[in-house]
Amino acid sequence: MAAIGAAAALAAGGAIGIIAYQTESCCYPPSAARVPVKKRASTATSLMGEVLCHIPGMMSKTRRHVTLVGDMLMHGSVPGHAEGSIFLRGAVVSLAGSEVRVMKEGEASIAIFLENEDEAEFWAEGLTSAITTSDSLPKLFSMHNREMQSLGKRNEEFASQNHHISKMLSLKRREFCEVERKAQNYEHVADMRQQEVQDLQARLADFTKLATAKETEMRRIREEVEAEKQRLRDERLKIEGQAASATAEAASRRNEVAELFTEAHEESRKGEHFAEITALLDTGNLTTLLGPARRNRQEALKDCLELRKVVAKCLDDSKLGQAKKRKKELDDTVWTVKDLGGRLLDGAEGPPPGFKAPSWMPTSEGAPLGYVSPGKYRAPVKSAASKEDNSVYSFKTRKLVVECAESDVKEAVPAEDWESKAKVALQQAFKRFGPVLEVRVNFQSDDGEKVACVRFASAKTVELAMNKSQRGWLPVGDKHVRVRLPAAEAKAEWRVFAAPRREAPAIEALPSKKKLRPNERFASKQQTTEEEEAQNQSQAQAKPPPAPEPPFQPPEPDRPVPLALEEATSAEDREVAKGEEEIARELMSLPRKPFADQKKTLKAIRARWHPDKNPDSVQVATRVFQFIQAHDAWLQHHGLA
Repeated sequence: MAAIGAAAALAAGGAIGIIAYQTESCCYPPSAARVPVKKRASTATSLMGEVLCHIPGMMSKTRRHVTLVGDMLMHGSVPGHAEGSIFLRGAVVSLAGSEVRVMKEGEASIAIFLENEDEAEFWAEGLTSAITTSDSLPKLFSMHNREMQSLGKRNEEFASQNHHISKMLSLKRREFCEVERKAQNYEHVADMRQQEVQDLQARLADFTKLATAKETEMRRIREEVEAEKQRLRDERLKIEGQAASATAEAASRRNEVAELFTEAHEESRKGEHFAEITALLDTGNLTTLLGPARRNRQEALKDCLELRKVVAKCLDDSKLGQAKKRKKELDDTVWTVKDLGGRLLDGAEGPPPGFKAPSWMPTSEGAPLGYVSPGKYRAPVKSAASKEDNSVYSFKTRKLVVECAESDVKEAVPAEDWESKAKVALQQAFKRFGPVLEVRVNFQSDDGEKVACVRFASAKTVELAMNKSQRGWLPVGDKHVRVRLPAAEAKAEWRVFAAPRREAPAIEALPSKKKLRPNERFASKQQTTEEEEAQNQSQAQAKPPPAPEPPFQPPEPDRPVPLALEEATSAEDREVAKGEEEIARELMSLPRKPFADQKKTLKAIRARWHPDKNPDSVQVATRVFQFIQAHDAWLQHHGLA
């Protein structure tokens, strides 16, 4: 029977490619239409019959007409029509009693149930023979077809590439023609430009000759101008000398004239107040500007401050145009209590801060540089600032400097290159009070003593550092150094160094980090025998109860003083002065508010002036926030820290 099956398989080899609509697994889907089994007349089937089958995907066994054609096993419900097929190459046939099972790729493809074991053995041998023949015979037709298809595809690809190359060649040919045309145009333009360059070179030669002649003429005119300037300079010095003598003579009589003018003005204006500004112009002349009429002295003082700012910036204008324009604006301005309260009007009368009168101008006898008409002129009191005219510090710097005794600094930094290390140590020690701009060592002060000076960015930082000092001593590293302020406006005890002593105040030791057991941490201290005896004796002696002592009230710390608006020299300083004045008023009103609102208000103030909340004005916000931090001691005294 095996021979018969093999012969049938060989005869049916040409019928494999006739079967249509095969899937990738060589099986027709169950839902596909029935396909008739076509074969040549010479093709004979090795196996054919109606048997009981079980196909994967079906719920139960069904009777099917099974036909083996070559290496294809086809099955269907009607004879001669295939509803499904199984390609037997690589399949495995197993026989179990009267059941023949076909396995492919580890899965059951079909199970055939026959009536007896002989028929099952016959079907198993036929299927095995078909599988063996399918594995051994080469598929020449399939290979030839695949090669033909591959060649056809390559021919199509070559044709497509050839067409694409033809298009590219045509495009490049058109581009080349366009480039040739542009090159011809560029050559024509280059010839035109070359002709223009030759014309320009000819004109440039003519201009060079003219420039040489003009330069000679300008040199002659410059010499004449220098001679004229020298003559005018000599005449100006002569006129300035005459004007100085005349101005000094007029200033000596101005005080009497001012008194007479004040009395007459008060009568004619019925007690109205005016701000009068006397300005020393760049030409050496004194001019006077009268402000608008005011109801009281405070408003006139405010006008004096406003007009003095403008006049100080336009001293080169003999007509004081900007000051007069500001006066017209003040005519329509109404000052409120907020503008006139506190110390806003300090320094309104007299010269502006930093003004130094010339030697020919008798300021002690002459009229002031800014005063209110009603009210008699009071001669300025000589302060210690006159002693600082020959100071090693400038007018602004001496208020920002803290001096340290150099002998103490050398003891705090014992090293050969102590100067560089001392700068670093002083920088680290003083930066906790505020920004440090400069540190200088081996510096000679006004009194000739060698000191180390630390310059801060703000006078508030200097005051904070001196407030934190322990009677004139500040810690630097593991030592203490003596500090003082060179400014004459400072307190008397701050202007001199403290007396040197053998031992500087001890620095508090850091707490021990040794871990204690629970019984050591919570147990009471053990008393010695002597302490117990002393305690027993003290308890034995009955003493009258001591009188209750009044509770200790620590003194209220000084509140930081805001920057005065008159001391502001730039727009940033003016913004800082306004912010500090506003903060000072708000913090002063904190203790009078209800307890529930105090912390909320303080938190809102800090959040409003925090530098992170003011990205547009970081510098101003930083300085105002440092002013708020300087109130920590004062807030802690009132229970608001």
